[in-house]
Amino acid sequence: MARIFGLAVLMAAISIVMLFVVAPLYAALDAGRAVATGDVVTLERRVDWAGVRESLKTSLAEHDRGMRNADRGAPRPSLWMRVKMAVTSSRYGENMIDRVLTPSGIVQLARSQAPKDVMSAVAPSLTRAMLLWSSLSRVGLRDHATLDVEVRDTKDRRFIGTLARDGLTWRLVSVRLGGG
Repeated sequence: MARIFGLAVLMAAISIVMLFVVAPLYAALDAGRAVATGDVVTLERRVDWAGVRESLKTSLAEHDRGMRNADRGAPRPSLWMRVKMAVTSSRYGENMIDRVLTPSGIVQLARSQAPKDVMSAVAPSLTRAMLLWSSLSRVGLRDHATLDVEVRDTKDRRFIGTLARDGLTWRLVSVRLGGG
């Protein structure tokens, strides 16, 4: 009897650990499926839109400053060009982020750039899972409720998404540009 009880406790512990490991991946795939099907309600539940917008604005501003510092050897732009860059670049980027990073904006963006290949029509969930797996660069657990996922795109740019546990649900809470 003690052996059966011990086995039951071991199976329960393994199940809990597996749920903890699989739940963030499921959340990411669920959000991807919601984008593909246009399910705005699921996107609202799976993404903290205000946090994602603010983190991306901050990350883009840091990236912009880094790019300007990297171009120290380039000829100095005219006064008018510097004023224009200072006024339009950050405002334009922030307005674009505010307009596009909404559940309906992401759905529209995804539909306008939808893949037309046969595999995505035959097995969309499998295709998304394979693309996600192949583009994963790093997964790091910060603590018991926060997970960083680094993804590389086809041009070798890095994006770092942070998933946080909110009760029993995992949500995307920030997106940053990776360095280098």
